[in-house]
Amino acid sequence: MPSQKNINQLAQLKEKLGRARSVVFADYAGLSVGQQTVLRSKVAEAGGEFTVAKNTLLKLALPQRPKAEGRRTKVLMGPTAVLFSYQDEVMPLKVMVEFAKGAEKPTVKGGFLGVLELTADQVLELAKLPGKNELIVQLLGGLQSPAYGLVNVLQGNLRKLVYVLDAVKAKKS
Repeated sequence: MPSQKNINQLAQLKEKLGRARSVVFADYAGLSVGQQTVLRSKVAEAGGEFTVAKNTLLKLALPQRPKAEGRRTKVLMGPTAVLFSYQDEVMPLKVMVEFAKGAEKPTVKGGFLGVLELTADQVLELAKLPGKNELIVQLLGGLQSPAYGLVNVLQGNLRKLVYVLDAVKAKKS
């Protein structure tokens, strides 16, 4: 008979999995409590949540996909932390990977982007992509550059006209 605590945790995990845009599983063994606290706060600032969960509860909470059972069993072995990304799919992941460069932990095991299941290598490649805000800035810059070019071309003709008028004025004086 499952305990009420496990039932509540399972319900919370299902709710978080349903709300998250991306989910990453990581091995957190070797991280001190202080390091985990720092990582949790950095991930929360980026719009995500870093939490530790029991593998058996994660197996029950994850949607059942027969093809993925073997891979999922490998991912959900040993100590497992879960990174939920709620707002931007990539930013919390980038924060965790950047943190892992200094601490050498947590180690990415795999994850999900929407309904697409990802390997550890795919998750690390995803972390290299620019975040949502960075992409918006790049898009706006790309959209504005033709307008700036047009303005400069139009101003160039006006400048040349002013130079010609100044030259004519100087010649008559």
